[in-house]
Amino acid sequence: MIKVECHCINIDFGTYKNTVGMLAPFDLYNWVDEKKDTHTVTIDTCIATIIGYLWHQGVETTNSCCGHNKPKHKPCVIVTKDSINKMKKLGYKLSKFKCANPERTFDI
Repeated sequence: MIKVECHCINIDFGTYKNTVGMLAPFDLYNWVDEKKDTHTVTIDTCIATIIGYLWHQGVETTNSCCGHNKPKHKPCVIVTKDSINKMKKLGYKLSKFKCANPERTFDI
């Protein structure tokens, strides 16, 4: 299992500062489950390596956040239902962070 630490300084949630574009190896969907016509996604720079690692392990992610170095937020990733067991086998634990998909959100 690979863990990460966020080193963001003055980066707020919902911005595209300190992100990198990555090419996902699977189909992407928007928040209303409509298939996107691109495989490019922006990832917070400090977690890009671990997201790439998870993709290579066959984990499909739907959202991620580095936590932006905020005291109450840790780096986390939301995965597809089919990827929950893969995350558990890799040693990742469900996050205590309350979000729209708590059953699919893991600390990274």
